[in-house]
Parts: sequence; C-alpha cells; structure tokens
Amino acid sequence: MSDYVENWPDSPFLAAAQVGDRDAVQRMIDEGADPDVRGDKGWRALHYATIRGDWDMVSLLLEHGADVQARTDASCMVLHTAERHVMVGDGKPCSGQGIVMLVDAGLDVDARDRRGPTALHQAARGGRTDHVAVLAGLGADLNARDEVGMTPLAHAEDWGRLATAEALRSLGAVE
Repeated sequence: MSDYVENWPDSPFLAAAQVGDRDAVQRMIDEGADPDVRGDKGWRALHYATIRGDWDMVSLLLEHGADVQARTDASCMVLHTAERHVMVGDGKPCSGQGIVMLVDAGLDVDARDRRGPTALHQAARGGRTDHVAVLAGLGADLNARDEVGMTPLAHAEDWGRLATAEALRSLGAVE
C-alpha cells in the first residue's frame, strides 16, 4: 500500500481502485478512506472499477457507500463512462450483470449526461445489443431523445449498428 502513497500522493485510494487492488482499497476504507473521493476531473473509484469491468470492486465500493449516481466534472455518470470507454476501445466491456448491479444500487436507468444521451443511447451507438436488451428490460426509455433529438434507434442506425437497430425495433423503439 505504501507504493500507492509514494507514487500517487494526491489519491492513493483512487490509484488502488484504478488498478483493481481490492485488498488495498479495503484496507484504506477500513482506515477511513472515503469511497467517493473525487480525483482528476471528478472521476471516482466507481468510474474506474466500472470501466475495468471489475464487479467485485464495484460491489465493495457500493457496500461502503460509493454514490452510484456520481458524475464526473463533465457530468458523465458511471454507466455512461463505461459505455463510452468500451466504444473507444480503452475499456473492458461492461456486463449485463454489471448494469443490473448498478441499477439495483439506485442508478437511474434513464439518467442523462451533460449532452443529453442516456446509457441506452451510448449502448446503441456502440452496437452493444446485449446492453440494449438489459437496459430495456430494466425499463429504459427506448424512445428517449438526446440534446439534438436523436433516439437510441437513430444513433444505432447513424453509426451503422444494424443488428442493434433491429433489436431496438423489435423491442418497440421508433425514430
């Protein structure tokens, strides 16, 4: 744990969470660390754990009071951030189980980031048909419109995600 303090003096807790060191995170929580500490640009341990697809870490953080509705300084929520990083190729795919875990912990399935898209918009844009099905099953608004009036179906079509567009249509989405 001293490595985290020595190499990341501003936030050893976030560093441990970012690399998935659950033992160090648990020790720091036991010693009084805030599981919701904000790092650079408002990122929190829960954002990093979700991007990594580390559901054991997510569970640990949620058990100790991490805010599932937390937003970065750019107003991105945990699930939005995970979906976005999968799209650009630097994140590990978020699982359906992970989505359910976050919603069960109180995440608003239709929450919007600063530009208006919901997690369903992000999943549709990324061609994550499996996530579209999970989010729809959790009650996501299939016809929500973002800041420019686009629905998740319009995003899927615009990005050439034809299988995802077809899945959205079969679930009842319209343009």
